[in-house]
Amino acid sequence: MKIKYLILISLTVILSGCSANYEINIDNDNIHESLTINNTDINKFKSINIPIDYEIDDVEIYDKKEENIDYYNIETNNKDAKIYYNFNSDNFNTSMLFKTCYENTVFTKDDYELLITTSDKFSCFDNYEELDDITIKITSKYKLINTNADKYDKYNYYWYINKDNKDNKKIILRLDTTTILKSLLEILTSIGLITPIILVSIILITILIIKIVKIEGRRRNKI
Repeated sequence: MKIKYLILISLTVILSGCSANYEINIDNDNIHESLTINNTDINKFKSINIPIDYEIDDVEIYDKKEENIDYYNIETNNKDAKIYYNFNSDNFNTSMLFKTCYENTVFTKDDYELLITTSDKFSCFDNYEELDDITIKITSKYKLINTNADKYDKYNYYWYINKDNKDNKKIILRLDTTTILKSLLEILTSIGLITPIILVSIILITILIIKIVKIEGRRRNKI
């Protein structure tokens, strides 16, 4: 029995009448992957074991945890559940969650470029009829080369997928790994122009100025 079929069975149990948020946070060679499922029955997670490696083809690893197998962490809070794991750039390409909902996925990273791309169709809606929508968010401070994201800001890239657009929702993200984007504060801190003590002083002075302005404004309103 193929491992992809097993993960589809497992997720079918927990994805029911809900929305989901899938996130990949890339920090140099550290990659934090998470899937947050909203408005779900958290009791369903008590007997679920999800291995991180898509390439493993053994049904027994779902029944109980094996010592030589790495599994996703699972946390629950009220009606929300979070599945997550910390990868590195060498083993993320075999991530179970990353490879489940697309027929083909690519993740490559070298000294010059990072590439994430998938095939066109997001197939998980075919298997989980009660899944309403999913937001995919990828975060990285590498400089953007090209993307087809629905929305992006300086560090974050978003794709919004639902049953209407699922057949044509390819993900493309190319980043320049030679350049890391930094804010002015990060730049000044990295070159030693702003130390932690100076930073705290700036924050305290800013708060003091805001309070003085508010007090002065109240005083003028009373006159």
